Amino acid sequence: MLKPSLQGEIEADVEIKAPATKFYHMFAARPQDLSKASLKNLQGCRVQEGEMGKVGTLVTWNYVQGRSDERVQELLCTIQVTPKQGGPGGVAKGRFEYQRIDENVDFAPIKYCGAMAGIETLDLEIQVNMPADRFFNSFKNKKGSFTDKTEAVSIYHDDTNYNSSIQIWNLIVDGKMEQIKEKTEVDEENMSVSFLAMEGDVLEQYKSYKITLDVVPRDDGVCIAKWKWEYEKLNVDVPPPTKYIAFVADYTRDLETRLLSES
Repeated sequence: MLKPSLQGEIEADVEIKAPATKFYHMFAARPQDLSKASLKNLQGCRVQEGEMGKVGTLVTWNYVQGRSDERVQELLCTIQVTPKQGGPGGVAKGRFEYQRIDENVDFAPIKYCGAMAGIETLDLEIQVNMPADRFFNSFKNKKGSFTDKTEAVSIYHDDTNYNSSIQIWNLIVDGKMEQIKEKTEVDEENMSVSFLAMEGDVLEQYKSYKITLDVVPRDDGVCIAKWKWEYEKLNVDVPPPTKYIAFVADYTRDLETRLLSES
């Protein structure tokens, strides 16, 4: 039986300038034209079974991102295009649902999303095999949320209720040491924590960078860690924060392992 912890999903919203109907038509009816629009990433496609543009058609894609089948057993991508009210363009929402081959596989499907502009958002959901309050309390207790890839350098309270603090952390991201100074706010009623970057390596690429964690209880004694990124790139050449998505995914699993070992 496959472990629930191997499953994950992530979402990304992309603001598009082209008419929503044309954007949808390219994916639905003429996917072969996508390589012309993004030759750097897509090298083309061919029909394995069926007819191009028809429901149920099997299509093989050639793309420059590495082979997803070496890391996952299942990968489902859903794209929904919503027209913008009162003007041209719209929003394309990409949703990726995946199941990794094993726990040692590092897979962050956000790299399959396109480049975005302005304030951008990303979402990651991971099942955590413990009650929600226990997982959430590790963040409420400040230093309780450490792992072997994180080190609390400085933590001090910012208000008398201890629901807001300034924290400085050393992190091992993509094999390299990084530091971040962040403002952390805890919402105990909704089991939510936000992390707003104030200084550090991450701001060398992004004008603003904020992560929000919502811990959602489930009836079967486990919970869902819902991570949301809100960020703005310094320029169009800056990539999505793929390495930080992968770091948080690994961090969540590492924290889960540590907390379970202490029970």
